[in-house]
Amino acid sequence: MSDLSPEEQWRVEHARMHAKHRGHEAMHAEMVLILIATLVVAQLLLVQWKQRHPRSY
Repeated sequence: MSDLSPEEQWRVEHARMHAKHRGHEAMHAEMVLILIATLVVAQLLLVQWKQRHPRSY
């Protein structure tokens, strides 16, 4: 690896980093979907609480 130019060393390290983190985009998409679902459920629960118990809301 020391016989490579700095540019080539950077490319090799960059490719290695991409290989190591492959699949993270799918994980982030799943996390966003879970966040949106949680916010929707929380909003529905708050609306139901307000309708059923207006004095304690």
